Amino acid sequence: MPVVLVVDDEIDLLTALSDALSAEGWRVLVASAPDAAFSAARSCPVDVVLCDLLLRGEDGRMLKAAFDQDGRLRRVPFVFMTASLRGEQLCCGVPVIEKPFRVAEVVEVLARRLPGGLDLPGRAPIAG
Repeated sequence: MPVVLVVDDEIDLLTALSDALSAEGWRVLVASAPDAAFSAARSCPVDVVLCDLLLRGEDGRMLKAAFDQDGRLRRVPFVFMTASLRGEQLCCGVPVIEKPFRVAEVVEVLARRLPGGLDLPGRAPIAG
């Protein structure tokens, strides 16, 4: 079961994404701040990070940079989500999902970031 770390400062969205991604076959870790996300990823290996680009007082790009500087975390793929970059496909080489979004869209983008795609019950693997 793939592990996704969801980082957002909106608790309602964290809860909704956790429930929806769990129902899609993911193991979900959540964090509402970059420091908590970094600690969680150091404690429990994650396969991919879904991170809000604009977090209260910080920026998701800063978290990505911290992962890139850590030998254990630098290979963990990121996906950003945001309501502020309309029409953007990438930010710093990282895929961007526009809010509001559909869960199916999130699952597809996350699955493409995993090496070898993702095989969830009832779905064919999605090749990257």
